[in-house]
Amino acid sequence: MGSSAAAAAGAGEDSDDDLEGAEPLSDTQIGVRAAAGMAGGLAVCAAFSDPLVDSLSHLSQVRGLAPVLSRNQRDCVTWA
Repeated sequence: MGSSAAAAAGAGEDSDDDLEGAEPLSDTQIGVRAAAGMAGGLAVCAAFSDPLVDSLSHLSQVRGLAPVLSRNQRDCVTWA
């Protein structure tokens, strides 16, 4: 098998050559990376959740659908 065929056969597999010489992460580094990932996910969620709720509310008004209220919200709403 030629070198190009061997490279093509192992193209989808993880290689230990990439990790060669890399030092394992400390607990602090793992914690910092985890916190950064969670903060990034929270930022994405916060950025898109309000516009999504607004667009769904508008869509329900256009379609003539009643808004969905939780049990606590129903207690606070007075129907005219």
